[in-house]
Amino acid sequence: MPALKKALDDVANLDRAAITVVKTFVSPPEAVKTTLEGVMILLGEKVEWANAKRVLSDINFLKTVKEKDLDTIEKKKVTNLKKLLTANPDLTPEDVSTKSEAASKLCGWLHAVVLYTDVKVKVAPLEAQVKEMNEKLAVANAALKEKNDALAIVVAQVKALEDKYNKVVAEKESLNQQFETCNIRLKNSEKLSACLSSE
Repeated sequence: MPALKKALDDVANLDRAAITVVKTFVSPPEAVKTTLEGVMILLGEKVEWANAKRVLSDINFLKTVKEKDLDTIEKKKVTNLKKLLTANPDLTPEDVSTKSEAASKLCGWLHAVVLYTDVKVKVAPLEAQVKEMNEKLAVANAALKEKNDALAIVVAQVKALEDKYNKVVAEKESLNQQFETCNIRLKNSEKLSACLSSE
């Protein structure tokens, strides 16, 4: 998803200096405050500005955000984040960028997380269906291979019988020819014997 990739890239490019600027707000602009509330929701922290400043001060804050596994975010957190964004429809990265660059990138990350989880909800059943169909296909292919192997054995047996039959027919024809040749020789021999006895 391009939106998710851009948001992750933006967050990956955040640095401590940009975060420090956000921490310096004594009374942050509403857009910044709301963005940080969303971040706190996803991180499972108290949704308060004082607590958000504490979390931002953590040396591992950026690492935690950048490495957040989107596949393991609890459904409840995503639901609460959706409620927050729905209640603040004007909360967009563009709007927040006029107040804080770092908060703007974090806002983009929040929207990307929601988009990702929404797509995942729709894709998961399809992936399950594909997996099930692949498993059925594997079973069918195994059964087909078994039938083909059995057929190959039968075909080989039929060919062996045909070869044997052709060999027997060839031997019979050879014997018939030999028999005919012997008959001709016998008749000639009898004629010759009759001629010799008459003389």
